[in-house]
Amino acid sequence: MQPPASRRFRRWSFLLAALLGLLSFNLVPAAASAAPGFENVNTPVVSGSGVIGTDFTASLDLTGTTPVPTSVTYSWHRVDTGAQLQSGPSATLPASSSLEGTGVYVIAQLDAPGTPSYVTLNSPFSNTVHKGGFENVNTPLVSGSGVIGTDFTASLDLTGTSPVPATVTYAWYRADTHALLQSGTATTLAAASSLEGTGVYVIATLEAPNTHNYVTLNSPFSNTVHEGGFENVNTPVVSGSGVIGTDFTASLDLTGTTPVPATVTYAWYRADTHALLQSGTATTLAAASSLEGTGVYVIATLEAPDTQNYVTPNSPFSNTVHKGGFTPGDAPTLHGLHSLFGQLTADIDTTTWAPTPTSVSWAWYLSDGTPIAGADQASLAMTADLVGKSVYAVATLRAANTVDYVIATPPSGRIAAPTLSISGVKSVTAGSSVPFKAWGLLFDTEYTFELHSQPIALGARTSSAAGTLDTTFAIPASVPSGTHRLVMLLNGQEVGSVKIEVVRETGQQSEPALARTGADETVLPALGVVSLMAVGGVLVLSRSRRRANTAA
Repeated sequence: MQPPASRRFRRWSFLLAALLGLLSFNLVPAAASAAPGFENVNTPVVSGSGVIGTDFTASLDLTGTTPVPTSVTYSWHRVDTGAQLQSGPSATLPASSSLEGTGVYVIAQLDAPGTPSYVTLNSPFSNTVHKGGFENVNTPLVSGSGVIGTDFTASLDLTGTSPVPATVTYAWYRADTHALLQSGTATTLAAASSLEGTGVYVIATLEAPNTHNYVTLNSPFSNTVHEGGFENVNTPVVSGSGVIGTDFTASLDLTGTTPVPATVTYAWYRADTHALLQSGTATTLAAASSLEGTGVYVIATLEAPDTQNYVTPNSPFSNTVHKGGFTPGDAPTLHGLHSLFGQLTADIDTTTWAPTPTSVSWAWYLSDGTPIAGADQASLAMTADLVGKSVYAVATLRAANTVDYVIATPPSGRIAAPTLSISGVKSVTAGSSVPFKAWGLLFDTEYTFELHSQPIALGARTSSAAGTLDTTFAIPASVPSGTHRLVMLLNGQEVGSVKIEVVRETGQQSEPALARTGADETVLPALGVVSLMAVGGVLVLSRSRRRANTAA
């Protein structure tokens, strides 16, 4: 018996669903693994000056990038708006005028088979796009005789100038008033009679697409515009040192000048104010003190019969007028005695100096540079405060319109103070000799010696080359006993002394006692002892007599 239709339908539906489920299970693919991507990718870089008409260049360092891309696409963008300018494999982009005032950047896309595309970060911004400038531009020149009715011609050497200018215009000016005479592309200007007596100069302006205009320096001045006449006239020259009191001299080389001028006059001017100083045929001008700090220049005028006068350009400026300097002669020297109570004198032979100084002033200094107060004369006394020190003098030489000259003497050497000694002798017998030593003396200098207080000459002695003295002095037998002074003198002035005690031997005839200055500390005590002994003797004798009388 057949199952009911509804049951059969459900059964076949179940089988069909199972079959479809089985087929579906078998047809589902396994999960795909992710494709490898680019690694170690750098950021692109844009190079280029940005000058309109040149190219920007993109570069991407692929060192270490894996895998190696089979293609790199560059997408160029404006910096200001971000708008895309160009996309493709080209690594260059023209710096067009439409980009003036902004820069660009680039983004690179790397592609390789089986590898997802890689888009880099944007490059750093490029240089700003701008117009270029002319380089290696020379100064224009003006040629032409300057004779009325002829032309001046402007020329500009463009060798090496870049870019080559599309146009060059010339502006012509008068040299005296600088008024504009003509402007345009014309390279010539007529030397009209209205320009007589002056010259012209020209300034050139260079133009090129996408390039800033360039205005040159002005050309040197042309020849002076003049009627036909003198030719091949040079510019005068002024020579001279400029030292006040000397002369400037103007000279004009007339070699080749035609016709030969009958007269040449010179107009002299100050360089600072352009004031006229002198005019005439004189070729010299005194460098006066009123011109100090400036120079002069000269303009020459040439004259000849039946020939238009010719006024030259001004000469170059002369040397600046200034005070002269001394030409040194003999150096200053020191003379005298650099010992206590001596005197040093500075001296300089001014006749050996040029110019001869009109005055010399002096100042004295210690060897360490300390000025000695009040020492402003040529001589300096050797006072006690200078002992052991060294001094020198400085001379300041002066003359009219001459820079002061300062020069020093050699140092004096240490100023000595004599030290005297009688070598430990406490006393000396009249008629004998006493040893004497001294040091700190002047070298090889004669000193005289006396015994005071009533001066007794003991003779003279000369110090050694080292400033020492080692000698003896005979004490006359007539010298009274007592304290005396052995005095050393230099040029009659006492420079030191040492005390000496003179005694007399037994049997020598007594001499009157030497008058003393101040008390002798040994005399009064001795007299006291003698007096006491005398009084004691009287007392003892009186007591003995009384005892004898009592015993009787």
